[in-house]
Amino acid sequence: MIVQKVAGSRHANVIVGELQSDCAKYQEGLVKAAQSNEELHRAMELHIANLRLLSQPLTELQKALPSSADIPRCMRLFRHYCNIASGLQCCGFQFSDAVGWAAGRASGL
Repeated sequence: MIVQKVAGSRHANVIVGELQSDCAKYQEGLVKAAQSNEELHRAMELHIANLRLLSQPLTELQKALPSSADIPRCMRLFRHYCNIASGLQCCGFQFSDAVGWAAGRASGL
């Protein structure tokens, strides 16, 4: 009532317009929040195993980490795969085609 005395009465359609504008603004915020929640959920699903591992005590986490003894074996495997990849490139093999083919095979196409 005090506002009406100071500013005068307002028409109902002006008030409805403001309410509609506020409602649209809040709906947009809700849509953005829902999208953000979906993205967070997908990211957590991708990394749930790592999150579980990181939630363990430090001693368990240290056991799960590769040791320095594994480095030579990993390097040998890496060099082996690099040699295979360079051999395939020499034959004109396109990795982008192979990735698409493998993705199709994995999805059952």
